[in-house]
Order: sequence, then structure tokens, then C-alpha cells
Amino acid sequence: MADEFLTFLVAGLIIIAILLVIFAGGIFVEGIDGPREFTTRKNLTAAAIIGPQDVNVTKVFTANFDASYTKQTTTQSAGTSEIRNGVLFGSSTLKYTVNAAEIEAMAIKFDVTRTNSISELVIVINNQTFLEQKLFRGHYEYIVPREFLSEKMDIIISARSSTWRLWAPNLYNLENIDFVIKAFSLEQEETNFFLEDWEYDNFRTGKVELNLEENIGRMVLIVNGDTAFSDSVGDLDTVSIQKSYFKKGTNSVIFSGRENSKFAGRARIRITYVDTRENSARLDFNLTQSQYNNFPRGRIVFDVIDVQKSGGLQVRVSNGNEVLLNEFQSVGEGKITVWINKRDVLPGINKIEIKSVDGAVFAIENFKIEF
Repeated sequence: MADEFLTFLVAGLIIIAILLVIFAGGIFVEGIDGPREFTTRKNLTAAAIIGPQDVNVTKVFTANFDASYTKQTTTQSAGTSEIRNGVLFGSSTLKYTVNAAEIEAMAIKFDVTRTNSISELVIVINNQTFLEQKLFRGHYEYIVPREFLSEKMDIIISARSSTWRLWAPNLYNLENIDFVIKAFSLEQEETNFFLEDWEYDNFRTGKVELNLEENIGRMVLIVNGDTAFSDSVGDLDTVSIQKSYFKKGTNSVIFSGRENSKFAGRARIRITYVDTRENSARLDFNLTQSQYNNFPRGRIVFDVIDVQKSGGLQVRVSNGNEVLLNEFQSVGEGKITVWINKRDVLPGINKIEIKSVDGAVFAIENFKIEF
């Protein structure tokens, strides 16, 4: 009986001694999570946002422009014409059209180089007789009264008939026939750009940034046919344009001005819209063939912080196009550890990705791979 007691006592002491050695770190047992030290191979300590996030995206379109709306004097020339009218000789007239927006004044000039002055020279403007007068050789200038002026003037220069003088027509040879016009001249510059459907739907702001080398008067910005702005601007200025002036597809912006205005310079059209970006975290680590051959076991570790929207997370390991590990779990604040074995890696660049599942939004930090 005493011998059996001593035998069990010795056996018990041996077992206790073995356990003490194991838990004191002196022995590593393969396949058991124990005291083996892991080495951090790659890490990202900074915090990273994971999941969908709204961000502002700005598209920029540039344009050079020279626009004016000023009073200018221009000359339209009709050249030379033989004006005649006789019973036996028939008639010859000059027809000319003058187009001038917001015309202020007009003069008609010509030289009579040859004439028999049998009868009158006649000038008709838009079916109204402006001049009916017998002329002789010389230079003539006539100021057209305002009541004859319009944006479009159809002018006819003719001669009265020589009537009973059958032997000769009423003849006027005219040279240097000029119409001198003083009117507002409008010069505009147009630029076009394209907005995708989703860019317009998520539109946030529209701005025109101006850098002017010449700046006189009041600027006009016409967007898709509507006046979006009409006022004076600084040499360096920004004009805001509301969404209602823009449209899906091709948009037009015309740089113009009010009366007595002139502008020249450069413009940047900035369209800002909201886009949803899917944020993820990525960590790459390289395994040589020797490291892969001797790969024991490793772990992916990171801390989940600041959960803004619940859902899930995915941890994926891939090498090239081959996915080696896919782990899913719900999101909660705290430390996450994903164990990896040799089957979860390959020689070369292994890519670890942490992604959002079901719209979860959260942040991670201390992201690392250890083995």
C-alpha cells in the first residue's frame, strides 16, 4: 500500500514539473497557440477609413476669350457701278444690303466719274426714297437720317428715265461706293463642355474663375442660352453659377458684355459634384521561395475603431489573380486577428485587403502582418 502511494506521488510530481516547464516557455508544441514569438513583417500604424465615403470631385474646363460690345465704325464697299435708264437702252441699278445691329449712324459716299446729268439719281432705303437729285461729276457724301436706319437696310441706287431723249440714257458712272456705318459690334466667345448624368445629378457647385488682361464695362455669362450673370467683375474674380443653368450632356458658356464693354483673358470653369468612393486598406508583403518553404504560421492583426455604420468586414489575401484567403465577420470595435497558414500565401507579392461589407463604415489602425 505504501509502495503504491509513493508511485502515484512521484508520477504526480513529474506531471506538475512538465506543465511548469511548458507554461514557462521552455517548450513549443507544433500546432498549439503558445509562446512562439511573432515578428512584424509589414505594418501600417496610421488610421484608415474603410467603407463608402462621399467626396467632392471637381472637373475643370479652361477657355481663352476675347469678347466685346463696343461702338465701332466700319466701311462696307460696293465698288463701282454704271447706273443708267433710257427708253431704248434699258436700265441698270445697284442693289446692296447693309446689316448692322444697333446702328447709330450711316453715311453714303461715292464719286461720280461720268454723267450726262439728263435726270436724277435716286437712292431708296427699305422702299423709302432717301435721295432724288440731279448730280454732276464730283465726290458726294450723304448722312442718312435716323428714321432710315435699321438692322437690315436694302439699298437700291437707280436713275430716272431719260424719257423723250431717245438718243441717250440717263447715265451715272459711280466709283468708290462706300457705306460708312457706326454701330455697336458684338463679339462673343463660346466654350462647350460635357457633364455625365451622375455628375449633373450629384452637382454641388459651379464656378467660373476669371483672370482678365482687359476689363472694361459689365460682363455677361450666358449658360445654355440663359443669362446667368451680368455685372462688373475684378481682374481676378470668381462667379458662381447655379445648377439650374446647367444640364446633362453638352453645356455651352458664352462670354459676352453689355454696351461699351471689352474683356480679354482666361477662364476656368469648375464643376464640383459628389461621388461615393469605396475606401479600403491594403498591405503588401513579399515571400521569397525560401521563406515560403519554411513558412510556419502567421497572423493579420488590426484594431477596429470609430464604427460609424454597422455591417461587416472582409479580410482577403491574394497573390496575382489568385485569392488565397477570404474571411468575413461583423464589425465591432476592438482587436481583430486572422490566422494564416502556408496554404494562404504564395511566393512573391501577397496582398492583404480589408474591405467593407453591407455598407459598413469604420476605421482601423495598427494594421500589420506577423509571422
